Amino acid sequence: MGNIKNLLREDLIKLQDKITDNLTGCSTLEESAQKYMTMLYEELSDSVILARLFATIPIYGLPEANKKFVIDLAQSAEITEIIKGDTLVLSLLGTKGKKQEWNDRKKSKGHVGIPLASSDFIGRIPMMSRLLKELGAGIDWIDSTDTELVAKTFENISGVFYVRDAATELDNKGRKIIAAQDFVEAEGVKTVFGIGGCYMGTSIFFTTIIFLGETIEKDMAERFMLQANKFKTATLNLVDEGRIFV
Repeated sequence: MGNIKNLLREDLIKLQDKITDNLTGCSTLEESAQKYMTMLYEELSDSVILARLFATIPIYGLPEANKKFVIDLAQSAEITEIIKGDTLVLSLLGTKGKKQEWNDRKKSKGHVGIPLASSDFIGRIPMMSRLLKELGAGIDWIDSTDTELVAKTFENISGVFYVRDAATELDNKGRKIIAAQDFVEAEGVKTVFGIGGCYMGTSIFFTTIIFLGETIEKDMAERFMLQANKFKTATLNLVDEGRIFV
């Protein structure tokens, strides 16, 4: 396949089928996420610079290294007092890209996990705020302690996160959506998009974030939405059984 712009409908169907086939036999959500991102990158390597998959995991369910990262981040952001044991963390589970250090979640220096501690905190992060809003979740639910409300909110995740031009696009406060402009410039990042899905009745939703070296229109990004359902179906049992990290 190689290039996203050249994808035909039948190519996308084949790609979606590969997701199901390749994830059969995975023992954890992390293993599945890594296989999915590796497959996506390798199939579309002419376009994809970096592909990542994140999922919301409560702090108490994180590996110790991840917990430390989140606590250190909370301290630096001065939000330690609002971090609880059940605070959801948008956690990196799978990553694949053009640089070797991008191919292992444990080597990530700045994106191990983002605590969804408050709407105010997430509102300070333009990409995360835009991501949640465009996926259909918004950020107001973050301040709620009603677990049923959170679960219902996650059920609405069905949109597409889309930034046509990573170098120039601003939010309504005049901030760059993609704050890491050094990364955008150095790697020639053009369009960034993401899809997501939720596991019904749980506090877990996942999202992919794909950084491209070319510009695509939103309708092309939307064609990847069916992949979210394929990934969710292939990993549902793992989530139900609590098998998240390797």
